[in-house]
Amino acid sequence: MNRLNYFNPYNSKSADHEDQLTRAYLVLLRISFQAFSSFINYLNRENKNSEKFKLEDIIEDDWSFETQRSDPDIDSNYLVSVLITDKQIDGKVTVEPSARGARYDGLIAIRKKITFIIENKPKSGNVWFNQLNPSRKNLGKNVKVLSNPIVLEWKTIINHLNYLLSVPTITRSEKIIIDDFLNFVDSEFPFLNPFDNFKLCKSNQELLQRRIHNILKEITIDADNVKYNQKWGHFIQTPFEAIKAIGLILKYNNENKVWSIVLSLNFGDTQTQAKVFYNNSPDLKKIDENWQYYPKFHVSFMSTNLVEFSTEREKYKDYLNYWGKNKNQIRQYKKEKEEVKLFLKGLKKEGVINIDKTKWEELDNKFFNTKRQSLNICPGFDIAYELKSEFCEEKDSEGSLAKYIARRIETGLKFVGYDAKEILKREYLEENKPY
Repeated sequence: MNRLNYFNPYNSKSADHEDQLTRAYLVLLRISFQAFSSFINYLNRENKNSEKFKLEDIIEDDWSFETQRSDPDIDSNYLVSVLITDKQIDGKVTVEPSARGARYDGLIAIRKKITFIIENKPKSGNVWFNQLNPSRKNLGKNVKVLSNPIVLEWKTIINHLNYLLSVPTITRSEKIIIDDFLNFVDSEFPFLNPFDNFKLCKSNQELLQRRIHNILKEITIDADNVKYNQKWGHFIQTPFEAIKAIGLILKYNNENKVWSIVLSLNFGDTQTQAKVFYNNSPDLKKIDENWQYYPKFHVSFMSTNLVEFSTEREKYKDYLNYWGKNKNQIRQYKKEKEEVKLFLKGLKKEGVINIDKTKWEELDNKFFNTKRQSLNICPGFDIAYELKSEFCEEKDSEGSLAKYIARRIETGLKFVGYDAKEILKREYLEENKPY
């Protein structure tokens, strides 16, 4: 079976082998026309030969893709040698037919017009320039070998692919495979990722999200615990009973591209979590005043949150004290005998939650006028720490932002006595200075 068949990966080579990267990229080019168009345009821009090849000149032609091909028959009008690596190479290199036996990392042929032979070296220090020369064996007599190789940088390719994710006309299937490829690079070839600090992301929403994702993977013991929720954003899945997710959420203004990130710890999000949360005696003295506090009382049916109620933010201490003293009220309430209504009216009278006409109507629509017979009480409590874009860019450029975020998570978990060392790498929690 063709090795560039999407469902036929290498099993004999490790995921971080450069041949896996070559295969993955060629599979992407083969399947995604948008990615292939970007590749051809990039080739043409870096082409230092007098002969040019534009996408519109070859758009109607058939393309063939191969990988790890030894001495194939090449009989096109032109042959172009392409090196993909981590940075531009020094000095002049001339491409010419060689007596060597060649095994090309990649080969893209566009009918009889052009053949691109591709050498992939993720690290430029491993480049052997003779590998850029085509083998004379099986090379047609009329093939014109362009003398200047075209050198492409992985960081630019990745930049282009991230841009494509933001193009509204890109198909869903192409977006999925491009995102899969970028995740593969993040996992197995992270040194190729150019977006290793927020300043390089240029306030691009897709790139900011990818940087957030990479920070969480960097600081987390098990990178598989870094997840993504379409409505919320990137988060760390935790083993703790009172909190199952720690979010690092992008706040982004589409009009002026002003952004910040919010470290969000949502305690007691379910009835079971809430019971553990208040049993752990949350202590506000363990976190500093720079955190923001959000009482988050809501009712749910089974695992579905139905209605959320507000609490005066300045009453967050009263809210915590109330539930700390009334843990027995965190239970299931029945519709019959107006148990639910009486309980909620009691909470309103105590000043624990606000209920107006709109909330009662919402309860009617989602509970009282349905077949649901009971509600779960979930007195959640969120704490959040916002980091402005200027701060993120400065700290990330210094190389200290990931550690800063890890220490903030550590502080937030101390709120209920949890140890961040259970989920975060110890080197990011070392106490060099207070945060």
